[in-house]
Amino acid sequence: MGRLFKLGSTLLPAAALILAALGLLLFPQVTAQAAAKGLSVCAQAILPSLFPFFAVTNLWISLGYAGRLSRAAAGIMEPVFHLPGEAASALVLGCIGGYPVGAQVTARLYEQDLVDRETAAQMLFFCSNAGPAFIFGVVGAGIFQSVTIGATLYGIHLVSALLLGFLFRPRQRPPHWTVSTDPAISVPFSMAFTSSIRQAGETALQVCVFVLFFSILTGFLSYFSPISIQGTTWFSVLLGSLELAGGAGLLAGSACPAVWKLCAAAFLLGWGGLCVHSQTLALLSGTDLPAKRYLFGKLLHGLLSGALALMAAPILPLPVACSVQPVPAWGYPLVQMILLLLFALWAGRFLKITTGKHACNRL
Repeated sequence: MGRLFKLGSTLLPAAALILAALGLLLFPQVTAQAAAKGLSVCAQAILPSLFPFFAVTNLWISLGYAGRLSRAAAGIMEPVFHLPGEAASALVLGCIGGYPVGAQVTARLYEQDLVDRETAAQMLFFCSNAGPAFIFGVVGAGIFQSVTIGATLYGIHLVSALLLGFLFRPRQRPPHWTVSTDPAISVPFSMAFTSSIRQAGETALQVCVFVLFFSILTGFLSYFSPISIQGTTWFSVLLGSLELAGGAGLLAGSACPAVWKLCAAAFLLGWGGLCVHSQTLALLSGTDLPAKRYLFGKLLHGLLSGALALMAAPILPLPVACSVQPVPAWGYPLVQMILLLLFALWAGRFLKITTGKHACNRL
């Protein structure tokens, strides 16, 4: 059985690559349309929203302001999350800038020895979050046509992240942790500015490349899927678990009760999708930070966000229903949650197979 499993782990990726190559050769129009959609997302959303934050976060750390914030935030971060004040930079900038700004800040702090490995791994557990621009614009206005619902989803997203940080915090604060005493300005501004812009450009390009790849992947999945399932909630969640923006767009047109559409959106925002996880992997490829805690945290974030959305649904101005069609057996919420859990477990296995055993311990 072990040899059979090992053989399957070797043959399945090879077969997938062969099928992908055949698809690119036989269906170039699908590739072109999906690539154009991915490039549009990069030009209209990724670059305008993320590139400035990448540049600002690099400047923030290079100029030493992370140390100043750590001194101010130590009184909150240490007793609440059992983390040093430096973790506040990743938490605040990650909640404002969105994926994967929190991971970038964590990596920079770890590379500069401002936090240790255990602290950085705990920061990744809850500091890599979706930004308000995406939640308000794409999810709130795009799916529910409501700024109020967008604000509620953003609040649920942040509360879930903070709860994870609090509930899974280290048992106690190590006694050697002290507040950073780094000077406010550590390098000349001209040097920090040019270096930050260059690094921000490289990071934004990496993010766009992954968005482009997963846009093509989800484009092929949509093209070869039966039309009868393309308007269902679970299919939207499936694609959203791969690439968040595309799945959110499909979720807007899916036929389901609004309450489950709300829960699905909250879950997708918490989970983030394999595209986001791949971006994080690329940002942290030069570190030895563990992947398992990060992926476990994102799965818990998604499930907790979905549960909180279900609790908040009765007080929100949701439409009564999005469809009056009969619901098939696999469309019931309990079955969908089981499918989501199985898919999340498969996603972790997918990352392990495609990145290798050694790379699985990094993220």
